[in-house]
Amino acid sequence: MGGRVIPGSYPAPPASYLLRNDGEQFTNVTAEVLPILDTLGLVTDALWTDVDNDGWVDLLVVGEWMPLTLFRNNEGSFENITVSTGIANKVGWWNSLTAGDFDQDGDTDYVAGNLGLNTNYRGTEEYPLSIYAHDFDDNGSLDPVIVTYKKDESGQLAPFPVHSKDDITSQYLPVRQKFPTYEKYGLATIQAVFPEEELMAGFAYHATHMASSYIENLGNGKLAIHPLPTEAQFAPLYGMLSEDIDQDGKLDVLAVGNSYATEIATGRYDALNGLYLQGDGTGKFKAKSIAESGWYVPGDAKGLAKLRGVKGESIFLATQNQDSLKVYTTQPNALSVQVISLEPQDSWAEVKLADGTVLKQEFYYGSTYLSQSTRRITFPATALSVTIYDFQGNSRTINLEVTG
Repeated sequence: MGGRVIPGSYPAPPASYLLRNDGEQFTNVTAEVLPILDTLGLVTDALWTDVDNDGWVDLLVVGEWMPLTLFRNNEGSFENITVSTGIANKVGWWNSLTAGDFDQDGDTDYVAGNLGLNTNYRGTEEYPLSIYAHDFDDNGSLDPVIVTYKKDESGQLAPFPVHSKDDITSQYLPVRQKFPTYEKYGLATIQAVFPEEELMAGFAYHATHMASSYIENLGNGKLAIHPLPTEAQFAPLYGMLSEDIDQDGKLDVLAVGNSYATEIATGRYDALNGLYLQGDGTGKFKAKSIAESGWYVPGDAKGLAKLRGVKGESIFLATQNQDSLKVYTTQPNALSVQVISLEPQDSWAEVKLADGTVLKQEFYYGSTYLSQSTRRITFPATALSVTIYDFQGNSRTINLEVTG
C-alpha cells in the first residue's frame, strides 16, 4: 500500500505498508520485511515485477520527487538496489507505470508517466527543480517552497523561488521587510530570500528528469532511460496500458493524462487528448494521430482499465475527473485474437511466435495509475504457444492456432 501525501504537510513522506496475506486477515509486516517503506516518499504507483528474471517478483515503486525505486526480492527478503540500476539520478514527478517486453528480448521493460516537458517546472542534473519545506513562520506547519533555475542579472542561471512575492509574504513576513518592492523580490535568488540554515532545516528534494520515459531492461538489475516521443510530453501521463493494438506482434501503449489540479498562476495542463504510441518491437515508439487511431480522451483523465468483450475484443475504460467515462473498443480485423483466462496464482508467460521470437509477458493485479484491468490475456494472432508460470514456479503449456 503506497502512501501518497500527508494532508497539510506536503512534501513530508507518508508511511507505505507491506501487508502479508495470512488467509483470513492481512498482517502489517513492514517493520520486519521492508522498513524503508515507512519514509519512502510520495508514492503514486508500484509494480510487483521480476526485473532480473530470477523467478522472484521484485518491487518497483515510483512517486513524486522520487527516482524509480527498485527492491530486489532475494528469495523472500528485499534489497534496495536503486543506486545500482543506473538511473537512480533520474528523479521526477513520476505518476504511473506500465510494463511489457517492448524490445522483444525476453525480459520486462517499463513505460513511466511523468510531469512532461510542457510546463515551467523543468529540472536537469545540473539545474534541478527543487523543493524546500520547513516551518519558516513558526506556526507549526510545513511551508513548501519550489525553486527553479532562471537567468539572473548577469545572465547566468541561478535558483529562484517560483512563487510570487504575495504568496511568499503571506507565509513569511520577513520577506516584506527585506524586499519592499516587487522588482527587488524578482531579482532575489532563493538564498537571498531564506537563510541557508532554514532551507536545510526541513525537507529538501531535487527533481532532475521530467520527461515521461521508456525504461529499458538491460538485464541483471540494470536499467536505461529513454524519453518518449514529443507528443508524450504535452501533459502529465497517468493511466497507461501495454497492448498490441494493431496485432503486429509488437507491444503498443495507450495512455491518458492532463491535470486540472494546478494553481491559478500555473494554469491547467490540458494539452493531451489521449495518446497512442505504436511500438516497433525495438523499444522505440511513434505517436499516432487521433485521426489514425480514434483514441480521444481530452479531459482531466486519470484511470485506464481494460476489459474483454464476448468476441475477445479489447474494451478500454478511461476515467475523467468531473466528466464522462470514455469507452472504446478495438475494431474487428482479419487477424483474430487469442484470449486466455488466468488462474489467480498465474504470474507470467513465455510466448513463442511463428517467426521464432520469444516474448515475456507478466500478469498483474493493478498495473497503472489507480486502475485494475481484467486478467483475461490476449496473445498475438501469430503466437504458436504460451507457457504460463505461477508464483510457485509451476508451468503449463498451451498450444495456439496461428491465424495471421
